[in-house]
Formats: sequence, C-alpha cells, structure tokens
Amino acid sequence: MSKSVLMIGAAAIAVTAYVLPASAQQTSDEKTELRQDVVTVTSRKSEENIQDIPISVSAFDGDALREQNISGISDLSDLTPGFQQQQSFGRDGDRPVIRGTSNILVSEGKVGVFMDGVPFFGDSSSLDLSNLERVEITKGPQSTVFGRGTLSGAINYVTRRPGDEPYEGLVSLELGSDGRQQLAGYANFRVNDMLAFSINGKTYDFDGAFDNTLGGKLGAQSTDTYSGAVFLDPTSDIQISARYIYAEDDDGLFPINLTPASANNCFLNTRGYICGTAPVPTSYSLNTSDILRPGIYREAKRGILSADWDIASSGYTLSYQGGLTDVYEISGVDQTYNGDSAFFIGPICGAFIPNGNCSVSAFNDTNSSQRTASTHEVRLSSPTSHAFRWRVGAFTSHEQRKPLAEFLELTEFGPDTLSDIVEIDNVAYFGGIEYDFTDKLTVGLELRHATDDIKNKSQQYVASQYIDPALILALPLPFYNPPNPNQVVGSTAARDASFKSTAPRLTVDYKMSEDVLLYGQYAEGNSPGGFNPLDAPKTTFEEEKLKAIEFGAKTSLFGFDRLNLALFRNEFDNQVLSNTYTTGAGGVNSFSANIGQTEIYGLELEFSKYLTDNWIVYGSYGYLDAEITKGVDRDEAILKIGAVCVDLAAPGCAAAGDLSGKVPPLVSKHQGAIGTRFDFNPTQNDKLDFYVGGDVTYLSSFYAQIHNLLESGDATKLNLRAGMEYGNFSFQVWGRNVLDDDTPAGILRYVNFTAPRSPADRTRGFGISPAAPTMWGATATVRF
Repeated sequence: MSKSVLMIGAAAIAVTAYVLPASAQQTSDEKTELRQDVVTVTSRKSEENIQDIPISVSAFDGDALREQNISGISDLSDLTPGFQQQQSFGRDGDRPVIRGTSNILVSEGKVGVFMDGVPFFGDSSSLDLSNLERVEITKGPQSTVFGRGTLSGAINYVTRRPGDEPYEGLVSLELGSDGRQQLAGYANFRVNDMLAFSINGKTYDFDGAFDNTLGGKLGAQSTDTYSGAVFLDPTSDIQISARYIYAEDDDGLFPINLTPASANNCFLNTRGYICGTAPVPTSYSLNTSDILRPGIYREAKRGILSADWDIASSGYTLSYQGGLTDVYEISGVDQTYNGDSAFFIGPICGAFIPNGNCSVSAFNDTNSSQRTASTHEVRLSSPTSHAFRWRVGAFTSHEQRKPLAEFLELTEFGPDTLSDIVEIDNVAYFGGIEYDFTDKLTVGLELRHATDDIKNKSQQYVASQYIDPALILALPLPFYNPPNPNQVVGSTAARDASFKSTAPRLTVDYKMSEDVLLYGQYAEGNSPGGFNPLDAPKTTFEEEKLKAIEFGAKTSLFGFDRLNLALFRNEFDNQVLSNTYTTGAGGVNSFSANIGQTEIYGLELEFSKYLTDNWIVYGSYGYLDAEITKGVDRDEAILKIGAVCVDLAAPGCAAAGDLSGKVPPLVSKHQGAIGTRFDFNPTQNDKLDFYVGGDVTYLSSFYAQIHNLLESGDATKLNLRAGMEYGNFSFQVWGRNVLDDDTPAGILRYVNFTAPRSPADRTRGFGISPAAPTMWGATATVRF
C-alpha cells in the first residue's frame, strides 16, 4: 500500500496552504477573493500576500483547519513539507523539527511558537483553533523578525478580528470514536466603529484509545479553554487590542511501551541496541496506583496587548506588542514505561507534600512547576507604499521556570532533589531596510542583535522540612545509612552565562511577471546555550548556530492557484542533542550535548489546482538530505568499544565516537501528501452543496538516535471526509488513519532497569510511542 501511495505522491506531490471552495457553484471572481483571504500572512510583522514575499511560508486558514479536522500542531506537520512533529509524551514535551534541525526531549529554542506575533511559552497542542484566522508556518531562520528560539522556523497562530458586521460567529460539535467529544465556537460583536468584542471557547474530552493491562485507558485527554478580547479604535489611526486566554488540561498517562532486553539484536558485547525497524507494541503496562498525580494537569493564563498608531495618518507606524504568561503544571509518569517494579527495593513508604501517601519508587514520579514570562516589543515602521522602506525596534523578555516542592518524595534513591530555578532575560535591538530598485527588483537587509542572560540557581532543603522525621528514622537499612532527618538535599550553586548574537537576513526578489516571483535569501539563526545538572558529565552546552541559503519561486503558472518551489542549504553548528548518564544515587538522568556540525540540503514543493470549477487537488513534497559532517558522541564510542569510553579521552574513544556521515535523528528524507475535494449538487438547490474528499500523507523512516541503528519505518496515512453544506449549516463525517497504519509515532532511547546489566552500562531499552489508531467521527457546524 505505502509504495503505491508514494508513487502517487511523487507524481502529484502533496499538501499544505490552500483554500477550499465554499460552494461548487462559485464564480471565478468569488474564488479569487476567497484565495486572497487565505494568503495574507504576517510572517514579517506586517500583512502581505504570501505569494509576494521572499520567504517560504505555509498557511492554513480557519476553514481549512475545520474541513481537514486539524486539531493541533501534529496534524499541521503531516501537511507541511519540511516540518515534522513528535509527540511521544502526550500533550507535553513537543519535539518540532523544521528542515532537519533535530530536536531533543522537552526542548525549546529551534522552532518558535507565537500567537499574533507574541511569544507563546509552553505547550500549544491544546489550543482552541475555532477562533483562528489562520496558522502560519514560516521555514528557515526567523531570528531577525521573531527573535530568540526561531533557529529553524516559527509557527504563528493568528486570531480572528471582528469585521464590520454587528455580530458573527460559529459553533461546532464533534463526536468521535473512543469517547471523543468537542464543543467549540466563537462570537464577534461590533458595537460601533470604535469598539468590538470577541469571545471563544472549547471543551474537549477523549477517553483514550489504548488499554492499560494494569487497568484503565491510556491517552485520555480533557481540555477546557476560553478567551476574550476587546478591540478599541479610538481614532482612525489608532488600533488597540487586548486578549486574555485561560486553558485547563487534565490528561491521563500517555501510551508508551519499553522494549525488553531480549529485543536487542546488535552490540550485545557492549551495551546492546536494536538494529532495524522499531517493533510495534502489542500491549501497554503503566503503573498508576503509586503515582501521586498520574498524567498531566496544566493551568495556563495568558494575556496579549497590541497597539498600532499610524502617526497622524502619515503611514509611519508605531507598534507595541506585549505578552504575559503564567503556567502551572503537574506531571506524573511511570518512568519504567513498562509497569515493572521488580528492580526496586521496596516498597518504601514515602512522605509527600501534602498528603503523606506511599510510593514504590522514584520511577513512579510526580513533579510540578510554575512558569512565568513577560515580553515587550516596540517597532517604528515607514510607509509600505514607499520604494525605500525601513523599520527599527527593540524587544525585551523575562522568563522564569521554577520546579516546586509540593510533590517531593522519599524513595530508594533518597529524598528527591529539586531541579534548578532557571531565569532567562533577553534584550534585542533590530532593524531592516528594503528598497525597490525597479518595479520588479527588491533587495532587503535585516539585522537583530540580542543578548541572552541565563541564570540557574540550585535549590536546597533539609529533609525534615518536607518529610516527617519519624518516617525517615523508621526506614530499614540499607536505604539510608544512617537515616538522617537533617540530611541536606541539593546545593546552593548559582550559575550564569551571557550569550550575544547578531543575526542577519539578506533577501533579493524579482517579480518576473504577475504570475512569477523569484527570490533568494541568506539568513542566520541562533539558539542560546545553557546548563545541565551539576552531576552530568558535561555541565554546560554551547549556543547553536544555523546559516541558511535559500532560492525559491512562487508562481501561479499553468492554471495552478499556487505552484511554489524552494531549494535550500543549511549549515548547522553545535547541534544540541541529548545523552543519558547514571547519577551518583544509581538513577538515570539526561543532559544536553553539542554533537558537532550538520549539513542539510532540501527541496520543498507545494501546489493547489482546480481541475474543474468544483474539483480541487492540492499537495506538497519535501526532500531532506541531512548529514553530520563533524562531531563526536560518547554513547557512540561506548557502543563501539565499551565502558572505557565513558571517558572520551581514553585511547581510541574519540575515533570510535566519530559521527561523520550519520543522519541526524527524527529527520525523514521524504515527506509528502496529496489531497482532493470534489463538490457536487444533485438537487440543483443553490443553498445545498455536497462534497467528498480526503488526503494521503507519507513520512519516510527516521532514525531514533544519532547511532543510525533503530528507525521508525515508513508511515502512510489515509484520511477521508464527506459532508454537506446548507446555508450556514454544515455537517461532515470523517475518518482519520482509516487503514490503521501503526508505524510508531516516536522512539525514546532509554534503559531497561530490570534486565541484567550489559558489559558497558545498564542495558538499553526503547520507549515506543504508538501512532493514533483509526478514528471515525462527525462534526456539525453552524455559522451566524
């Protein structure tokens, strides 16, 4: 099946930014107007036609999001060339990869997420998409415009603004298999020319699609979110808007299965690994009874303030954007990933905050944290109608991530430590110029100079501060020898570092004709370094840098609504990936390490075309050739030689750990999709329209890690849709992954603690995250 689908995809390519017809009987002018709505983007902080800017952008408008049942960032990645997204840990710890810049577990800094151009801190997978005007995925370094954390690209969620009508809105109800239920909608109100309001909300529940052999379901999700905004235009040249967003997520344990040591089939004389395609799990066993708060609970409060002043209606615009974020999160996980407790000496009765329950192990772990952030940006821009255009501005942000003590546990490894408090301050100054040398040739230059100050402060406490001393004294040997209620846990270490960067972007675009734009650009991006745990083999990691060259063409030739091509080359220095190490207490932790240099060559193609007035075909294809050209990895050396290479300075270890020629993890060479929608009207009723459609997405195999041994296998998914539209009412039945492709969605390199120790270290095991199985459902929507 997958080979035939791939041949179709190669012949026709496959999916991203397009506009679906509202009716099969639209005139040509109506279609043109509708398409124009969807291709207006703000990837350079001003509204522009997507076909007229020298940047690679994929955009999805609100209608496309609804029609294709796109519910989050992972669905978008299936339809966007050059963009991959792993969600191995439920709705937490996103691992986005744009154009081959591999990401690590629970990492930020390579793909930035924004809402209305304001940084969006934390996970975005549970956002309410009902009130979105569009989603923009901008590829390539975006540091000059969006700043920190956009090394390889940016995702911008653009909310809907009220129009001129007194009121407008939408309500949708979705029901699906495995208890999927969602009610979402928005309403916009125009009071007068000066004042408008907007409200939106979503309530969503999903029972989970996987059985847990230890009881219950895995993958359950629940979200309640709402938002309100006010829009004030006190004069004809001033626009002010303020938005508040509240979201509460309450998810169960995510499905994951740890491979047994018996599955390891290579390097058995050192540490053991799996060579070949990852096995598909047939069952899942995760412990919930000994976890204080299983799953994820997250409460997020966000505020966005924007103001634009067209100074005396001159075209010179002074703009401000500010954001506030407060996210409280609890995460409880069975970190054995197989429900196993035979390894653990116990059970041990622990003391928790606040209820003093008992737990088996540190691997049945619950943590909580508070994340706060504030951002401010001011810009001054010249009129966009001038041949010479410019803008200057400044940006500042402060962010704090604070692990909390409320779920500290007493386990076989001793009292839990509290992770570091991290504070990040960013100050940046930016500017850009653009000049039309002719009515066809435009050259632009942008620069952004930024300083990141990062502070890590370790947290220290006395055991009896949170744990009943009687419980500590009652513990039998050899857990603590001697038991000590006054044990000091953690340290008072304080570390800080400053990273300075200047990111340029040079663009040249040539408007060959009304139907053809040719462009080229050179851009640089960066992701600041940081700190690892104090007991890690390497306590710091350096700044990542990306240099990118891109050439592209945006056209509407040969009857295509859109036919765009981009070719690019990236040079990726100091790429950061993760390694594991054994802690002094005998546990396992991870740390970030710079692996060296990577070269990436790629191609992206997207199109949409009406074959007839009522039949559209759309598609995209992405190709990536990524290769590590320079780098050394300790785990690679351990696999090749053995335990002696825990110290890379040992004889022969540096050569054994050479990564040259390896493919970065989580990067697929081929990615594509192809879709269609056919509208028909057998009743000849002007208000009634029927349609059928669907798409096929393809993702070639990716490696789980830099060793290039274990890989995911090719994934091919078929999604189908059929529906009707009658005036302001629409109804759709749909199926996702209807052929039930079970290619693993994610692979985590881990340790099988209950297996006999391998010659070099603890025996490897791999956490396999399953693909979402077939799902059927129906959605009813009313517009007003």
